[in-house]
Amino acid sequence: FVAYTYSLSSDPQRLQQGNSGQFVPQFHVDYAKWLQAAQNNPDPSSCYPEPLVGLPALEARVAMQHKGVEECAQALDEMRSGFENLKNSLEAQSLQKLEECRKRHQMLSHQLLE
Repeated sequence: FVAYTYSLSSDPQRLQQGNSGQFVPQFHVDYAKWLQAAQNNPDPSSCYPEPLVGLPALEARVAMQHKGVEECAQALDEMRSGFENLKNSLEAQSLQKLEECRKRHQMLSHQLLE
């Protein structure tokens, strides 16, 4: 079987080649599916249609997607940890400044009442 997926790329040459509109039978295999994939490209400026021929190609794509999801989850965990550290630091600084303001207010109130 032949199915199409879209691959992201920041390489302008690869994008131009992948979105050139030229059917290459050795690579694209099925003209109708290739044409539909080219027309349905969600973002030709950053991705290009790529054929998946047979189950091994599909399994490789699924494995690549799983790896990408794991990498995103790891990056999200790192961001959450960094955000938590930042939040705690800002909270500590704010509480310290609040306490300093409270003491200054008490001192000024005491001076005013004397």
